[in-house]
Amino acid sequence: MSQNFSYSKEGLLKSVSIFFHLYIFNFAFNLINDSFSPYGLYALLEKKNMKKAASSAFLALAYFSRFKREIETLNSYCALYSGSKFYFIKKPSLFFYALARNAFSAALDLSRLLYLRKINI
Repeated sequence: MSQNFSYSKEGLLKSVSIFFHLYIFNFAFNLINDSFSPYGLYALLEKKNMKKAASSAFLALAYFSRFKREIETLNSYCALYSGSKFYFIKKPSLFFYALARNAFSAALDLSRLLYLRKINI
């Protein structure tokens, strides 16, 4: 049985905007602290009886941890093809495109996951 999956444009743009900003924050945070774990945050919020916030934060941080790997992969491809790991300094538009694409992809995947599991955040 297939279900039609539709979006409101305003809601999707708002979600993409939120995930893009959270992605930038998480990317910077992961560069500063490589030992950060979303499981630690989840356990802390569970102790404080904040189950809804814990679920939201855990899902968001789990998705954002994959972004670090994607950026590292993109950087290695740039180093392979251009001969420099700092290709993003020469072409920042490519870097911002990759950030926006990854944020949109995660927002789409996460919204589908939440829809299928009937989770309201």
